[in-house]
Parts: sequence; structure tokens; C-alpha cells
Amino acid sequence: MQGVLLFFVPESPRWLYSVGREAEGHAILAKYHANGDMEDELVLLQIAEIKAALDVAAQAKQVSYLDFFRTKANRKRLFLAVYVGTFVQWAGNGLISYYLVDILTSVGIGNSVQQDGINGGIAV
Repeated sequence: MQGVLLFFVPESPRWLYSVGREAEGHAILAKYHANGDMEDELVLLQIAEIKAALDVAAQAKQVSYLDFFRTKANRKRLFLAVYVGTFVQWAGNGLISYYLVDILTSVGIGNSVQQDGINGGIAV
């Protein structure tokens, strides 16, 4: 049903602006957000936000993953980002939180209030 109805949904104004169809994007924003008023303040603000977001996205495309390796400081940041995530997983926190109810039940703590208290204590 959604697939059929999809043909009746208008294009995204952001996408229209990104492909150079500004007039259509403006008309859609005015129709759905300002009852057709093309000069409504909300519509003009949204257009400005869309243009700013597209400018930021265009600038971000100029950055490459190779920038991680260009300077010593960036290599250090990459090292920290990779190894902190790895060591957090190695600590076993995910395993403990996943199997905690089974572990506590097997050692005789079956009360859900007690299990929640222990789980909260581990989280703290």
C-alpha cells in the first residue's frame, strides 16, 4: 500500500533544491507550511536553512578519509577512536548486560526488583 501511495507524495524540498529545482521546492514548502503563501516567513526561513545545509554538505564532501593520516594529531585521534571502542567491547559489558537476567536467575536472584537494582548498579 505504501508503495502505491508513494507515487502521490511530492518530492522533498531539500532534494529539489539540491538538484537545482528551487521553484518547485519553494512551491511545496509554501503549499504545505503556509497555505500557498510564497512569501511567508516560515517558508523563507526553511529555504534559508535548506540552502545552508546544502552548503555545509558541499564543504563536507571536500574532506577525505585520508585526512586521518595527514597529521600526527589526526593519527592519534583515529587511534583513540578505534581502540577505545575495541577495549570497551573487550571489557564484556555488552555480554554481561545481555545475559544478566539469566545469570542472576541461575544464582538464585529471581525477583525483578532486585535484578533491576543490580542492573542499575552496574550501569552506575
